[in-house]
Amino acid sequence: VSAGIAFALNQVFTALFCVFILMLIWCSWRAIKARIPFAAANLSTACTALNAHKSVMCVVILMLILSLVWSFTVALAANGMFDGVGQVSGMVVFLVLVAYYWGGMICANVSHVTIAGTVGSWWFSPPEDASASYAVTSSFRRAMTSSFGSIAFGSLLVAILEAMKQMCREAQRQNNSMIACCATCIIGCIEGLVRYINRYAFVYVGLYGHDFCAAGSHVFGLFNHRGWIDTILNDDLIGNALNYGALMVGLVCAVAGLAVANIVFTDPTNVLVYVMTGYGFVTGFVMACVTANSVYSAVATVYVAFAESHVALQNNHPDTFYKLYDAWNHFHPQLVTYIVVQQQAPYGQIYAQNGVQNAPVVNAVHVDRNGDPIY
Repeated sequence: VSAGIAFALNQVFTALFCVFILMLIWCSWRAIKARIPFAAANLSTACTALNAHKSVMCVVILMLILSLVWSFTVALAANGMFDGVGQVSGMVVFLVLVAYYWGGMICANVSHVTIAGTVGSWWFSPPEDASASYAVTSSFRRAMTSSFGSIAFGSLLVAILEAMKQMCREAQRQNNSMIACCATCIIGCIEGLVRYINRYAFVYVGLYGHDFCAAGSHVFGLFNHRGWIDTILNDDLIGNALNYGALMVGLVCAVAGLAVANIVFTDPTNVLVYVMTGYGFVTGFVMACVTANSVYSAVATVYVAFAESHVALQNNHPDTFYKLYDAWNHFHPQLVTYIVVQQQAPYGQIYAQNGVQNAPVVNAVHVDRNGDPIY
């Protein structure tokens, strides 16, 4: 439409630019189209697990509040330290930045590990298990006790890299140095890689209680067998969907704020309308981001749990298992399993895709890209 309007107005360059953007969108769509069912199956399973333990959102909100309190405390402490001081040591600034980022990272990763443990409890426990009702409490307790050292260590690595990046950015801003610019870029790439590995490492910490180093080793083994690129593309697709969803929630809340301003107040001023609209957008967007991040953590847990312990899902939640298995087997036929069929399943579920009663039990042998058994 935009290209047509531009051509009608003789804006050839604008029209060609719109056509170029349209071609990029079409190419992106063609590239991700085949991945959408796979991503949707993982996302649906993650939402099912979180829906069974809605109280995990209380932990997420609590850690968000603690993160804000920590940021405010460090800001006050830094103001007291630097007030009236003419020359501040770069090492002192670096340590303050590390403390600032470290506390925030710990709060975020406690939430992540708690969600991983909660999804794991749902995964490994049958619906009738009474202990499953305490999944959130037990997962949060483990995150704050036996797994807290692993969380702190992994968070410290990211905090140091983030502080180094900020120091390089400040040096680049003051001196316009090419070396500082290159250092910022390199450290940023390393930080992004460490964050990504941490995301899955903390899933292993929450699921199996591994220490951080052992969890990192398992992550490299998982990605080596499953493939880095497929995992990254799947995460990117789900992350974009969740981000766009949060943006849409923010826009809807902004419209709601605008409606409230015009309905409740007889003659609202422009300032009041802007404030209500902005408040609605910020509130909706922040709350949606909190929920989206929780779902994102659950998706990573589903990916790891299915790769490591798919039999538990088959035994405890067979309907969910077969839906997820169909998506994995369709998109990753060589990376998932060989199928060995027994006579019939011990439960009377219906196989969702084919509508067959007493669906076969899937006893799987994990294989690599060449079909050789892994474990």
